[in-house]
Amino acid sequence: MFMKGFIKKLSINFLVSVLLILVNINLANAAYDIFVGTQSGAGYGSTGGGIVYRYGGDTNWTNISAGTNIGQAVMDLEVFGGKLYAATQTNSGPGGDSGYGQVWRYNGGTNWTLVGTMGTSVMDLITYRGALYAVVTDYMYRDGDYKNGKLYRYQAPNNWTKVGGLSYTGFRTAIVSSVSGRDEIIIGELNTDAWSAYSPEIGLELRSDPGGSCVWDFAEYNGAVYSGHYWGPIYKTTDAYNWTMELFEGDRHFWALETFKRKLYVGGSGGYYSPHSGRLDFLEGSNLVTVWEYPTQSDTDGITRLAVAPDDSILLIGTGILDGYYTGNGKAEVWVYRPLARPPYNQPRLISPLDYFAGGVQSLSIVEPLPY
Repeated sequence: MFMKGFIKKLSINFLVSVLLILVNINLANAAYDIFVGTQSGAGYGSTGGGIVYRYGGDTNWTNISAGTNIGQAVMDLEVFGGKLYAATQTNSGPGGDSGYGQVWRYNGGTNWTLVGTMGTSVMDLITYRGALYAVVTDYMYRDGDYKNGKLYRYQAPNNWTKVGGLSYTGFRTAIVSSVSGRDEIIIGELNTDAWSAYSPEIGLELRSDPGGSCVWDFAEYNGAVYSGHYWGPIYKTTDAYNWTMELFEGDRHFWALETFKRKLYVGGSGGYYSPHSGRLDFLEGSNLVTVWEYPTQSDTDGITRLAVAPDDSILLIGTGILDGYYTGNGKAEVWVYRPLARPPYNQPRLISPLDYFAGGVQSLSIVEPLPY
């Protein structure tokens, strides 16, 4: 009886080990393509130094933008039409300061093509109704349009059509959602807690402005859209018009949101007044449950980006300091999280060298393998 139980336990342990090895092989090889865009960490007013990396397995990453001055910060990465696009800003600082916002298309190897220049920072790229849109902040008004936030639609090969703008603080982030009853782009402001929305039927309009500072990220969860903010709040809406504060933790910053394994995960800082840390939580009711916490150097250093695999199997965690509002050099790494794995593999695991990605993981993408 003892031997039978021992053999059964040994077989289960062996099977678990094999499954863990297979998962690691899939992550390293053909299951996904993983990309990271960085910010230089050189501080306010600096130019250049942003890099796009591609994951090569274990803790290996390849600089695929070598030889191209792709910008100071790679604000976002988006796959559209089977091609990888990078949204960038040339200068460090809020809204890209006095620099230029750019969009680049990846052609394979280390080859990139500049396909658009708009405003002072292209903060976000998003696919909507079969087209690619650029979410732009503009503090220089070189096009003669004195609006801080602008939305552009891409018309290949390198033409962009401005579909709307708002004279507010600038645009930071966006999500496509149909919680209003129509599919539309919901947009968060760079420097205030305000939301707007765009669809061809209604154009671009401001929806709500309760005051505060900075919409950082969106996620859709349980029929509502949630947004993470600077200095404490998480808001939600079920109609894209009326936003309510779901919770408030006053000295924390919520920079990254993702829906993963039927939970809403939130990444950001651990608190300004507490010992500096980065924290990963998930939402339970109107409270946060902490999954992981690690020490950082400042209150603006923490979890900057979350990304979920297409099959919902893993959550990627990017860390450091975000540019485009803050500046500076953070502890910049990428971790992978599998909550259903057997201990200790159910804790975040480092898949990059220590503090590898300059000032911070500015953008993070995990997608189906690209053909080049």
